Amino acid sequence: MPNKTPDGIILSCKSFRLEKKEIDFFSKINPFGFILFSRNFKSKSQVKKLISDLKIITKNSEALIFVDQEGGKVQRFNNDEFSTIPDQRYFGNIYKKSKKKGLKLSYLNARIIAHELKDIGIDVNCSPVLDLYKQNANKIIDSRSFGSNAKTVTELGRQYCIAFLDGGILPVIKHFPGHGRAKVDSHLDLPIIKTAKHILFNHDIKPFKKLNDQIFIMISHILYEKLDEKIAPYSKKILIKLLKEKLKFNGLIISDDISMLALKESFKKRIKNCYMGGCDLVMYCSGDLKEMKTIYKFSKPIEKKKFEYFKNFISNNKVKKINIKKARKKVYESGII
Repeated sequence: MPNKTPDGIILSCKSFRLEKKEIDFFSKINPFGFILFSRNFKSKSQVKKLISDLKIITKNSEALIFVDQEGGKVQRFNNDEFSTIPDQRYFGNIYKKSKKKGLKLSYLNARIIAHELKDIGIDVNCSPVLDLYKQNANKIIDSRSFGSNAKTVTELGRQYCIAFLDGGILPVIKHFPGHGRAKVDSHLDLPIIKTAKHILFNHDIKPFKKLNDQIFIMISHILYEKLDEKIAPYSKKILIKLLKEKLKFNGLIISDDISMLALKESFKKRIKNCYMGGCDLVMYCSGDLKEMKTIYKFSKPIEKKKFEYFKNFISNNKVKKINIKKARKKVYESGII
């Protein structure tokens, strides 16, 4: 790891390859990493080259590359060179019929994902989704959830995290303190959740509490009226008092994409509010160079103590061998893919 702590920001790029203006800008900065999307993917060889370029372009010699490769409707690398990944609901349904089979297949599925991501140079997968499914909510979560039962979500989410780490991929649990009840898609507007605090604690927040030993957690752009008058990524009550102090989460806190329309302020205010609320990393996903230049001016280095914790987490994680052909066969034979 570099001696200087990187800036607490995750950026993005516009297309399949880096443009000259992007290269000029990225070469002068020290971001924590980059996140890729479908717009950055054409083929395995192409995205592998893009990832390789991103890892050496900045002043951070160990920049991490993130992606959302959940499965189902959220799979950024999606052609015949990659497995077609089932959504999380599928494993929740298997778990209902056979707990043992659900746990085993969810682990193997996540190992396959990890293997394919590691093979092209990805470091972090923004998965698993720990939000509880709610029938009358917006469809943004829906099949991305393992189910409506906190124990089911916790146990299957744990298998995903273990499998990713075993495969050399860092997981990101999301979207704290729970996106499942939202009636509005936070990509488009600000959801407001009025659920009582004790209900949130006993249901929505439970999976995050049980998986508090993970290294990354992503925060939803939602206003939880009974928790604070500020939206979650801006809220010290939610991020410091609840997440860090009460739930004992010691990893790095990531904001959801600050270009989402749930946030109404200027980019300067968005990034400053996220840091003040307790976010360690601010994520920007739209790939607009002009906006990134504006945002980056207000980025802050990660606290040294937090960065040391992160480095120790990585060094203590040991990748485990697996026969990926056998794993694929077991998953295929189950009729999943």
